[in-house]
Amino acid sequence: LDSFDYFFGAINYGGSVTEGWVMGQGTPNIMRLYAIHALVLPHSFHLMKVNTAFVGLGAIYLCYRAAVNFLGREDRRVFYAMLLCPSSLLWSSTLGKDPLVLFGISVYIFGVARWYRHGGILSIAIMGAGIVGAMFIRVWLGPILLAPMAAFALSRLRGGPAKLLLIGAMGGAFLFSIQRFQDR
Repeated sequence: LDSFDYFFGAINYGGSVTEGWVMGQGTPNIMRLYAIHALVLPHSFHLMKVNTAFVGLGAIYLCYRAAVNFLGREDRRVFYAMLLCPSSLLWSSTLGKDPLVLFGISVYIFGVARWYRHGGILSIAIMGAGIVGAMFIRVWLGPILLAPMAAFALSRLRGGPAKLLLIGAMGGAFLFSIQRFQDR
């Protein structure tokens, strides 16, 4: 598994953890992140794995909060269905890229659900943060997440100037993400 490479790479990391962050270079970015973990906390494979699993659990909980926001009510069955889905159970708890990508996507989903209920620039900022977070590891997620965000945003906005501004901003973000994807 890659998890052992991430752990041993993190505890033996010789580079700078503050430099070299490049969007779309998942392995080096994750290695730096785990190296920061190894600098701050004791060198324990299981500690690193459990902390990563907590990120995955947080991602699933954030998706649940998005569902609550969308539904307008609490329903624990939704949380347990998400939590106990075999793919979520497995991929959200590994020591690797997947829990962090899931967290970025969950932030995006939460922003979409929040915008559905409340609107506002904060919701758009949350969506953008989720996209950027996911793109730091998997650059191809940018265009995938931006396309529905643009369609949803255009359907929600009223007035020509606001739509034109949004089309320009989303077009620029989409071109940026496509360029990063092509560079990779």
